Amino acid sequence: MLKEKQNLGSTILRFIQKNLIWLGAIFFVFVIAFYVRQTITSTTPLRHNIEIAFFIYLILSFIAICVCIQKTKKLHILFLVFAIILSIGYFIIIPLGMVPDEFAHYLRSFEIAQGDFLTPVLGEGTAGNYFPDHILGYNQTNVTYQEAFSHWGEQLDYGNMVSYTKYSGAALYSPLCYIASSLGIFISHLFTDNAMVIFYAARIFNCIMGISLIYFAIKIIPYAKFAVFTIGLMPMFLHQSISASADVMTNAMAIFCVAFVLWLAQKEKVKKWHLAVFAVSLILLTMCKVIYILFILLALIIPNNRFQSKKGAVLYKVLLMFGAIFINLIWLGITTRYFGTTNEGVDIAGQISFVLTHPFNYIGTLLRTILDDFPSYLSNLTGSSMGWLIVPTSFWGYGVYQFILIIALFVVCNNKKIATFHKFIFAAIFFGTGLLTLSALYAQWNPVASLTIAGVQGRYFIPIVLCLACFAPQVRMWIKQKLPATGSSSVEESPLTEQNSEVIPYEQTKPWGLYLLIMFCNCMTLIDLINHYAG
Repeated sequence: MLKEKQNLGSTILRFIQKNLIWLGAIFFVFVIAFYVRQTITSTTPLRHNIEIAFFIYLILSFIAICVCIQKTKKLHILFLVFAIILSIGYFIIIPLGMVPDEFAHYLRSFEIAQGDFLTPVLGEGTAGNYFPDHILGYNQTNVTYQEAFSHWGEQLDYGNMVSYTKYSGAALYSPLCYIASSLGIFISHLFTDNAMVIFYAARIFNCIMGISLIYFAIKIIPYAKFAVFTIGLMPMFLHQSISASADVMTNAMAIFCVAFVLWLAQKEKVKKWHLAVFAVSLILLTMCKVIYILFILLALIIPNNRFQSKKGAVLYKVLLMFGAIFINLIWLGITTRYFGTTNEGVDIAGQISFVLTHPFNYIGTLLRTILDDFPSYLSNLTGSSMGWLIVPTSFWGYGVYQFILIIALFVVCNNKKIATFHKFIFAAIFFGTGLLTLSALYAQWNPVASLTIAGVQGRYFIPIVLCLACFAPQVRMWIKQKLPATGSSSVEESPLTEQNSEVIPYEQTKPWGLYLLIMFCNCMTLIDLINHYAG
């Protein structure tokens, strides 16, 4: 009898070990289903149908993820599956124009697709353009599904051109930021005049570009693969990636440039086209916003011995860095006519003068702002508020994701193979770009000599998160250094720690647990979005 019980216990234990991924998925599905039942009350047929559709999406998504985890060991493939599944969810659930400034960016994309690479200046010096009527049936920051899709059949009316002027902020962006969305508009316009179909086409092309850049970043980066994976699947990152916003290019290109330069640094033979791709990518990034100009320092990471001569290496780096600065200065000169005030009492020239003449006052403003608002920056970074930042989400979405992000950046990044000099470069980019971001908002959004910096959002720091991972001290490495030498490591190697790898051993428990947790966080966020937009 005792032997039979032992055999039964062993059989059950083997079954659990063999199917641990599926059991974990079932657990998360039940937790999410319970949350759905608590938050989405089926008081209308529409909400009831949405709830049923979400349950089907939820089950199919977890099945696909579990199968992928078991079938592949390549993290970039797993990211692609995750990104496609979750992007479909965000794409369908978030109505058009419900990502911050999306409509303004769509207008900028639309005029570029029509051949207007510079936004015209209309009467009284106001930046704007004329667009066909019904380009979007609503221009609000909060709509329901019923309100949004009530405009589905509307066609672009070129016989009635309407002026739009409230997108001068998007006019500052280079046309290069809108390559994908403008292409989507141009191609779709060849086949239809349906206003919403064309808007969705802009979203689709933009999303494909963003996912592709992160996919290749994970594939080529020699270290910090899981950090890129985690950043690329943050609820806030995906929330922006399915939009027509220029932020899609900015966020994805920043990550790709860091990954590409680390790949070049460890690659023995670098071809000319590799250097050309890096140069184009870096210039594209700096053209997204001038505050990212410090990313040109990435050129210093490429070893001189990757070039035919030291002279050639110096020439390439100097030309690239000064070329990027020169191009940005030209664009800045062109777009100064679009500068305007956004809040009462704002004076950009006066604010700059104040900072230069009262540097210690400004340092105090910076410290005060960071100390007071850092928790909100971190929460917004991972997705505490979605849509037009008016949709609060559950802590089980953004809060748990903060835990995952901390692990990815400070525990398993394994950046010890990055040279110390290169870490200083990443630190300079991280802190310098952060300072430029705060300073730009201080000048553009705040009255002169304001004691704090208003208008700062955590999502603005997405492009520099990977730079933090590349130089941040690793908790796990610190623990290993503190352990006494015993001839063998007393700390078991983490399955998420990459040595030079393109693969991660999925058979260990910690990786798939975090992967399912990433899916769980995004599903919880999707539920909150459904609950808000279903009306």
